[in-house]
Amino acid sequence: MTSLALPALGVGTLARALITLRRKPRPLPGVSNSSFVSEPLDMEHVAQYRRLLRFADDNRVPLTYFYLQAQRAQLAVMLNRAFSFPVPGLVHVENHLRRLGHVDSGRPFEVEVQAIQQPPSESGALYVMLEVLFKQDGVGCVSCSSRYLARRATRKPPQGGTAESPPEAGVLVESWSLPADIGRRYAQLSGDFNPIHLWPWSARLFGFKRPIAHGMYSVGKVLAALEAMENRPVSQLTARFLKPIPLPG
Repeated sequence: MTSLALPALGVGTLARALITLRRKPRPLPGVSNSSFVSEPLDMEHVAQYRRLLRFADDNRVPLTYFYLQAQRAQLAVMLNRAFSFPVPGLVHVENHLRRLGHVDSGRPFEVEVQAIQQPPSESGALYVMLEVLFKQDGVGCVSCSSRYLARRATRKPPQGGTAESPPEAGVLVESWSLPADIGRRYAQLSGDFNPIHLWPWSARLFGFKRPIAHGMYSVGKVLAALEAMENRPVSQLTARFLKPIPLPG
């Protein structure tokens, strides 16, 4: 399999994503595999990420930073014609990140991506998993699994069904007030210029009265708080996105 250079994100990527609105959704053909090569990490960019998310002032690469790299690979797969769902219609509902081994930030990464369509739920909702594996010298060092809602429920779930319930409340570690411009600031850093995160007028185009925070911005804030509380890096996390966070909020 030929490995392509990992594409950058930005406003141009958003324009290409909007073009996919013309797609007619249809099932994915089994498991789709793609392979990319990512450049070494830009440690100045990592430092900017750490400052925005309020991580401790050191040189460690936060686990959630790898989502920024994984998202580039995921979007490259989504923009390919073989991926049959419109990109703006996808809703990120769950993410799992895990550190598997040593990461050498000064060396490039091999990035493998699998797109897997899950069987329809009892309500008719359709989900797609995008599994990303970062490797160096052929050995996995970080994995990122993202679950996207590709088609909303078409019928009510049966009585007594297995609908997911929210997790039980845990211990309050920290709370924040998020300014109105944090979506634009995080977009500049991450390259994720989804209109729902930027301005009230652009969010209204997609059914939101106000812009909403990036889900992985929220997860990064949580990770920074947990690491500060435990005074050690987190090596594995799972996040489920249950509600949008309007901005300011």
